[in-house]
Amino acid sequence: MKGNNLKNCDFCKLINQPDTPEYIASLKFGKLFLNRNQIYLGRVFYIYKEHLRDITEISITELRDAETEIHQIASIIRNEFSPDLINVASLGNHVQHLHWHIIPRYKTDINWGHPPWPHENWFPNDDEKFSLVQRIKKHL
Repeated sequence: MKGNNLKNCDFCKLINQPDTPEYIASLKFGKLFLNRNQIYLGRVFYIYKEHLRDITEISITELRDAETEIHQIASIIRNEFSPDLINVASLGNHVQHLHWHIIPRYKTDINWGHPPWPHENWFPNDDEKFSLVQRIKKHL
């Protein structure tokens, strides 16, 4: 299963053509995107550049490298959006390509004190997306 550009993987397609308004940055080990649903303001996801299905396919060294980037991203989200808590999740139930959700949580959110799912939806318009992407990008 290892290898880039798997034809049926939505995330392989996304990281190889990051021309979406949600694209934020390419880091050394992964690419960062704004989540289209911003019910948790500042929510992003980090996609590992190599196609791996889950955490068992990554070496400990590579995992530490990716976690360093995820920590950097979470710190940026904390500083820029001032959430009360940050959740980080790697599930792979929908897309089996190693990725992490970085989810800022606020005491005012509907699921405070519980997992972030299920949740409501808020899809910002293109101007709002651009503004959110720029708020994060300026720190990278």
